[in-house]
Amino acid sequence: MKSTIGKNQYMFPFFRSASYYFKTDFKTALLIGSNMGLRSSKTKGANSTTKSAPLLPILGCGSYDVGCADLMVSGETENDSLLVRIFYPTALKVDIESSERIKHGEYPVWLPRYEYIDGLAEYRNLSPRRIRFFVDWVIGERRIPACWHAPLISSRKVDNLNNSKSEDSLKNGHAEKNVLNSSNSEHSFLSSDIPEKFPVIVFSHGLSGNRLFYSSVCASFASYGFVVAAVEHRDRSASWTFSCEYNAETGQLIEKPITMLQLGDGEREFKIRNQQLHKRVGECVRALNLLEELNLGLCGPVDKNPKGSKIVLGQNFDWKMFKDRLDISNAAVAGHSFGGSTAIAAAAFSTDFKAAVVLDGWLYPIERDLYSRTTSPMLLVNAGKWQWPENIKRMSKLDKTSSEKLIYTFKDVVHQSFSDFTFLMPGYVGRKFNVQGDMEPTYCGEAILEFSVAFLRRIFSGNTALDATRKVMERYANYVVEGTNMDLDEDESPPKSPEISAKV
Repeated sequence: MKSTIGKNQYMFPFFRSASYYFKTDFKTALLIGSNMGLRSSKTKGANSTTKSAPLLPILGCGSYDVGCADLMVSGETENDSLLVRIFYPTALKVDIESSERIKHGEYPVWLPRYEYIDGLAEYRNLSPRRIRFFVDWVIGERRIPACWHAPLISSRKVDNLNNSKSEDSLKNGHAEKNVLNSSNSEHSFLSSDIPEKFPVIVFSHGLSGNRLFYSSVCASFASYGFVVAAVEHRDRSASWTFSCEYNAETGQLIEKPITMLQLGDGEREFKIRNQQLHKRVGECVRALNLLEELNLGLCGPVDKNPKGSKIVLGQNFDWKMFKDRLDISNAAVAGHSFGGSTAIAAAAFSTDFKAAVVLDGWLYPIERDLYSRTTSPMLLVNAGKWQWPENIKRMSKLDKTSSEKLIYTFKDVVHQSFSDFTFLMPGYVGRKFNVQGDMEPTYCGEAILEFSVAFLRRIFSGNTALDATRKVMERYANYVVEGTNMDLDEDESPPKSPEISAKV
């Protein structure tokens, strides 16, 4: 099988560019950073929160403000524990009183621990000290757009919101379709209806990613009324992660790091990546099972011997509020890059996932036999500046006879247009480091969310999604094409890595 190592391993290309600045043009880099108006961060902690630094954007026009919490449950071994960040609706945006209360809460810093960046630096043989300095100066204490440990929105039908933005916009307890920005999406409205249960999404990160690097897209899904579990994988594909082992004698948690796998020369990449893929799939399925246990109220602290999963991290949060609030029958799996192939494989492995959303998927790790088992509906959103013919041909092997396999290509975006880095490094810096394409990042993110939400809502309602996604495409016709925009008969050799192709 043909390797695509030059195309897939380097998910975060800006680090080599950053190293270049440190070595050859430090004054220019410092000028760029100061002109961006970003300040360096101070001491970081595992649960760092702050109120003053700017938030990453919420994409699209969802109805809800968003909360988040981390949850780790134990496994049979330390590498079998599961760590997820849960994003969930916490207040209606039209409910000004509740919304303002949420906005005055604590918002976690985007990078709570340096180890996540140190792992990336070590993976690329760069100086962790220099990369820390670069991240502090460019990213600083940027926050994620989700309130830490805010309560899940209560289940009720709102008949009157005295403090709404426009009392005239509420009729018979329902909000009119008030568009929040330039989008004309059929999903871009505020609603005063609060459902009894929310559909769920399990999100899988890319190679050298983690549960933190997709905070904007995960929080944005939650703003549309989904509960999202962002998995931090234990297959050693994360830039860094950790497990916590409970010591019953002392009652303390012992943290153990899990570092990123370094492939040696001559190692069989497909075999290793395929093994990682299967562990990732198992973790996604387990994350869905964990959400089901939360819905049943079975999870509890590790020292209380609960009927369900044993919570080792996140015991100070009231997880009982999720009981009977999750619609497990409407579950999707989503992911970016390596997480995209993980989403495909997880949906093929478990019919509990009714749909998959694949964001610029890297399909190399998937074995041939799996393609015929992809019976669930899938939406594949690709970056025109990253995909290549061989990978697109793999997408064409997905089983189209049993369900929809919808492919849309954003012509002028890059691989990192789906991650937080496209927002963390705006303008010139983002284009220089190849984390931003020609399409304005927030506009691009809004389009990605509208495609995904339109697709999932149609599938979860038992309908096909082609017409709904085509309506979304009409609004972005200058940027998006159905299918692919490349010649599949051209040379199949993958182009240069996004890292190498960054013009430094």
